[in-house]
Amino acid sequence: MIQSIRNLAFTTFVGKIVGRISSYGMVLLLAWRFGPVAVGIFSFGKVTLQIGKTLSTAGLVNIAQKYVSIYRANEEQQKLNGLVVACIGAVTVLGLAFSGVLLLNDDIVTVLSGKSNNSFTRIFVIGIPFFAIATISAAITRGFKRAKYSVYILDIGFFTASFLITGAIVILNPSFELVVLGYVGATVLSSLLGIYALTRFDMISLDSGFDFDLRSIIPEGARMFGIGISQQSVVWADIVFLAYLTSAGTVGRYEVAYQTAALLGFALVAVNSVFPAIAAGLYNDNEIEQLSAYYKAITKWITYLTVIAASGLVLFGRSYVGLLSEEFVSIVPVLAVLAAARVVAVGTGPAGMLLMMADKERTELLNSAAVAIANLILNFVLVNRYGMFGAAIASSLSLSVVNIIRALQVRHYLSIAPYDREIFDHVWGVGAAIGGIVVVRLVGGSSILAAIVAAIVGISIFALTIMNIGLSERDTSLISSID
Repeated sequence: MIQSIRNLAFTTFVGKIVGRISSYGMVLLLAWRFGPVAVGIFSFGKVTLQIGKTLSTAGLVNIAQKYVSIYRANEEQQKLNGLVVACIGAVTVLGLAFSGVLLLNDDIVTVLSGKSNNSFTRIFVIGIPFFAIATISAAITRGFKRAKYSVYILDIGFFTASFLITGAIVILNPSFELVVLGYVGATVLSSLLGIYALTRFDMISLDSGFDFDLRSIIPEGARMFGIGISQQSVVWADIVFLAYLTSAGTVGRYEVAYQTAALLGFALVAVNSVFPAIAAGLYNDNEIEQLSAYYKAITKWITYLTVIAASGLVLFGRSYVGLLSEEFVSIVPVLAVLAAARVVAVGTGPAGMLLMMADKERTELLNSAAVAIANLILNFVLVNRYGMFGAAIASSLSLSVVNIIRALQVRHYLSIAPYDREIFDHVWGVGAAIGGIVVVRLVGGSSILAAIVAAIVGISIFALTIMNIGLSERDTSLISSID
């Protein structure tokens, strides 16, 4: 397992970069070609698709990642076959059911759409079962530690494909309706890739028979479902309240700020894609010391990089968003708030995933439920008063608090902290890199060219400082064990 971690991490990391850039590229294309109103309508449609997908997967994403890894390690092929078939079958039935109910009941879609355009929302609803199948298929491949197939299914098959389709439409025939249809078409492609990967590359052996170990999976799946709904409500609440209480244009401007800040979290997203399978295996084998080492090392390095990137984004944010149009310049304060929340989230590492993989699903459910309720209340109050800035404060506060709580609980239950004194070994490098970025901003102004120079300067200073200070003994040991 140790030998496979490097390939898993690298493949997932690259895949998530490609997926995030593609997803973000779609937002930029829509903002540039159609304006903030179109971005707002599209964003609400995506939220509807995400809600349907989360309801349809019913907590099975994390179940699949966890138990595929365990059954495979224990060579329980029949249970493995049963789990895969049950997951695919369940999400297909639930996805078709949710999509059918929404499509056949126009009143529900109208209520869901708020001030958005419900004709476009209906198109997004069609993609729910396909997106659910693609999501669970990707989760199963990650449980098998075949991360490249997860990348093919979602990051390339969905996010990159939808971006390329959107780009082609914008160039050849600028039609917002065609963009939405193309996006939903990408969910179909992604689901087909998922089924193909599972059946073509021998991830299950149908000749071995099936053992549907539902007695142990269903209760845990119910808790995972509650966790998933609670966690996602933190992500959805801002868009939903903005859609109901403001305008599609405000939603569109906020979405550009949110997606821009979300780029800061791509390292954590990549880690969360592969960490559950690794954590479940180490915890199952009682290798707590090794698990702690991975957790600390991962958290330290992604925090360093995120703090540097966030500094550059805040310092040069106005010039960057101004490239789209002057309509988006007003989002700069919103962008700063959202960026700060991403730094906190990354700074606690994959704590939530670690809790779930260490059989603390009930604790994570309580965390997520409490924060979800607080987030809904905060968004309702603050969006009413401050619009998109209120949404940013509400979501950022909720996200920061829950991640800090998770880190404290990991320390309490597992005696594992995200940091120790080694975090200070390379803080000077981070400070020097930020100092370089600030100097470029003061001397060169806030132009895009200055931003590019600042990025090069910051990365170079950080790299040189690391080379000068050197790696810690733990980092060197970890790299050696992976090699």
